[in-house]
Parts: sequence; structure tokens; C-alpha cells
Amino acid sequence: MKAKIVLLLLVYSSFSFADATLPKQVIDGMQTGWGGEGVYFYFGGGEIVEGCTHSGVIVQEGPMSDKILSMALSAYHTGKPVQFRISGCFGGWMNGIAVSI
Repeated sequence: MKAKIVLLLLVYSSFSFADATLPKQVIDGMQTGWGGEGVYFYFGGGEIVEGCTHSGVIVQEGPMSDKILSMALSAYHTGKPVQFRISGCFGGWMNGIAVSI
């Protein structure tokens, strides 16, 4: 019975954080994580997705992380706003899975 409840909670929690798209905003700064977990992007305030506690975005290491970083760096150096696609949270930060310029 406990296993069924745990399974139900896991399934329910995965649907509680729907993907969201942030409004376009200019990147103020960025840094890598100490443990190689990804790249952090900072904005001057901005929207925070429900369930997260920080207005910044982390892009975790993965198949798209190099492409996202390349696009974000281009936007950062030209001052163009970016729009991140968010999928849940990671350590309070919004978990970025895609970017558009």
C-alpha cells in the first residue's frame, strides 16, 4: 500500500510543475556551478516560476546545454533579450531547457 501511495505522489508531482516560458529579458550575468552542474544566468529581477525561489535560470549539463550557452552568450554580448523555456526547479533556480533570441 505504501508503494502505491509513493508511486501516486511521484506521478502527481511530475505534473505539478508544468513547463513555462519566461518573458524576454536581458542577461545581467552568468557563472558556472562549482560542481559542474550547469551554467547559471542572472537577470535584473524578473518573473519566478511557481515553486522556484530564485529569479535566475540554471541550464544543467545535457545534450542541449552547449547550444543554449552559445546562444545566450551571443545575446549577452549584444545586449539582446532572451526568452528561456523552464521545466521545474533545480535547487530553487528555474531549470532552463531551451532559449530563444
